[in-house]
Amino acid sequence: MNLKSVSPIVSVVLLIVATIAIGTILMAWGSGLLQEKQSVSEETSKAVFGNENYLSIDNLANSGGNLLIWIRNSGEEDVKVEYFRIYIEKNEIEQNPVDVSGMTVPKKGTVQIADIPLSLEEGDRVFVKITTKSGYVMTKSLNLAPKVTTTLSPPPTTPPPNNPPNADFDYDPSNPYTNDVIQFTDLSTDSDGTIVSWLWDFGDSQTSTDQNPTHSYPENNTYTISLTVTDDDGATDTIQKDVTVLNQNPVADANGPYSGNVGENITFDGSGSYDPDGNIVSWDWDFGDTTTGSGETTAHAYTNPGDYTVTLTVTDDDSGVDTDTTTVHVNYPPAVNVTYPNGGETLNGIENITAVASDSDGTVVLVTFYYSDDGINWNLIDSDTTSPYEVSWDTRRVLNNTTYLIKAIAQDDLGATGEDTSDATFSVSNTSASLNILNITTSPTEVKQGDTGITVTMDVENTGEAFAYITDLYLTFTHTSGDVSSDYTVTPSPSNPTEIEGGTTETFTFTVDVAYNAQTGLITIDGYIEGTDAATNNTISDNTADTPDQWIVEFFDDVENGTNGWSVTSSNPNVLWHITQHRYHSSDHSWYYGRENVWTYRTGNQRNYGTLTSISIDLTSATITSATLRFWAWWEIEHGYGSDWDRMEVYISTNGGASWTRIWRKDSDDPDMNWHEETIDISGYIGNNIVIRFSFDTVDGLYNNYEGWYVDDVYVDVSQ
Repeated sequence: MNLKSVSPIVSVVLLIVATIAIGTILMAWGSGLLQEKQSVSEETSKAVFGNENYLSIDNLANSGGNLLIWIRNSGEEDVKVEYFRIYIEKNEIEQNPVDVSGMTVPKKGTVQIADIPLSLEEGDRVFVKITTKSGYVMTKSLNLAPKVTTTLSPPPTTPPPNNPPNADFDYDPSNPYTNDVIQFTDLSTDSDGTIVSWLWDFGDSQTSTDQNPTHSYPENNTYTISLTVTDDDGATDTIQKDVTVLNQNPVADANGPYSGNVGENITFDGSGSYDPDGNIVSWDWDFGDTTTGSGETTAHAYTNPGDYTVTLTVTDDDSGVDTDTTTVHVNYPPAVNVTYPNGGETLNGIENITAVASDSDGTVVLVTFYYSDDGINWNLIDSDTTSPYEVSWDTRRVLNNTTYLIKAIAQDDLGATGEDTSDATFSVSNTSASLNILNITTSPTEVKQGDTGITVTMDVENTGEAFAYITDLYLTFTHTSGDVSSDYTVTPSPSNPTEIEGGTTETFTFTVDVAYNAQTGLITIDGYIEGTDAATNNTISDNTADTPDQWIVEFFDDVENGTNGWSVTSSNPNVLWHITQHRYHSSDHSWYYGRENVWTYRTGNQRNYGTLTSISIDLTSATITSATLRFWAWWEIEHGYGSDWDRMEVYISTNGGASWTRIWRKDSDDPDMNWHEETIDISGYIGNNIVIRFSFDTVDGLYNNYEGWYVDDVYVDVSQ
């Protein structure tokens, strides 16, 4: 539908209530079509009543089967139509209603509502009903018949007067305390309308506009509550009521139950007490033995054992009070008496220390023993829980030539304690500790240069009575040439003993790593141990084992640690022996006779030769029964052409290189291009310091365009 505003009119027309029927409407039914537009005369289309501004229904019309309506506002203010309903009545039954409520008709203006799709038919009666904010009703109807008569029904000329509302409320609880949540309930009424607003004043500068609010008061007092209500016509009413808010008493908490011993201060704690709406200002205690105290916490000592009732009274800042009671058990401590040693004795070794104990009002549950050499600083011995009370004391851990006291402390089932000290001092006498390295044991007894994780053990005895506390410990390694301990990394086991009891033997374990350049030959392994004698506090030590051990360090080089003492010589400036990574038997390196990156030993048409010489290898030990030289080799050398025989040779020297004996040879008759192990028995050289030399010779400068010789993993193995 369409709304169209029409220009204002000059005259003021106020319609209070109008029921207007349209005058004669001419309809043409023969063709089945309604007349395009038919309106009523000015006299029959409006009504004027009263002297206020209201609307009028100016006209109704039928246009092409749809309804047209004109609404006029003759007043000085815009008027909002609260209720606007259009419907068809057939056989006195409402059908197809259309609601266009909420539109506004401007002051001194007309609004046209067009094209209302009601599907009008002959015999229909169309009703238009409008209600303004003031409650006045206008109606108009249109009968779709050849002839209709307009009627008018005027409303009352004066609206009835408004009755104001009646304010009232209630609250719960009826006797509230501070901080209680009070529920306020509105009981107000309005006889001719509805209440639309509520204003509460709670008497403490706080307000609310809820109908049924809640409120609480942190302070006890009498408060005046005011409720003002307003109805839908703007009328108001106010009511006031007094509410008395009561103080909440504090809550006393004496804690407990408590226990203590006769004559000892027992602390009483009332800090658990609180005041829900203020502060506690005093704590007063009655200890149940005719004595009193004050304070949040306080202490009291009882002179007699027994059970007492303790009362705490607390007072808050509004004079509210509360009390709480608890109990205290006052215990009589147990009695204890040291029976041995009690003075004058001389103790030795492991002694039994004894005491007797009893409790007059309970049970002794523990007796603990201590010793002291000055009566001030006490050292724990041990405890016992059953009678007769006895503990073992190892006097081998304390100094000789010193006097001692024993103290026993008994504890009962309530935690009370009593103690006693020996009547006089006593002494201790134990022979001093003495350390002796019995033997050194190694496994295995033949090791190679570079070996790791070798186990060595040292057995040490303490020949005295007193304990020996270990402070230092290590191994020594000796060759006929002198101390070679720097060739070894020694790690003591973290589980090694830290003390040796008198008359016992302990075993100490070490892990040993051999350096790659360690001295070869027979090595003597010995040890050193140092400690403190518990009887004298003196330092004791031993640096020679009754039976030291020996091992043979065998020569080994895997070419993974540089030249490692090897030396090279050459027949010309082209030094061909060098370390390479081109080929190797183990790991990443080997010795190579040839030219790096060219992979041939040719140096022009010239003969070339070179040597690779080891360090001195010790085979002098009388325990050696056999010796073997082993090495791994790969070669490609010239094949035999007439008398041209390129050759590889190994020599041995027993005089530091002054003279050499060949012990291995390969030449052109022995082509090979695989890694394989060469083994040479050198047992005939036992008893000497030997030197090994690897030698390569091209003999002449012809036919040398071959890769050369590789040597890796050189061993000298011995047996004992």
